[in-house]
Amino acid sequence: MDGERRVRLSGKLQHFGAVTIGQQEGRLAGVTDTAARIIGQPLQTVENFIDEHRSRFELPYAVPTV
Repeated sequence: MDGERRVRLSGKLQHFGAVTIGQQEGRLAGVTDTAARIIGQPLQTVENFIDEHRSRFELPYAVPTV
């Protein structure tokens, strides 16, 4: 493993470790309206977002006929 990849992996592991500690200490449990205020509408689930924007996730290829 090269040095740059090792540094990236190390940074990711540190981040996940910090998130785990934050979850255990309850620091990530708060709910705020910050994101909704930024985007100007209520947040939605990933499923609802994909349903609303399905055409952006579909690949333009021909479906073979049987």
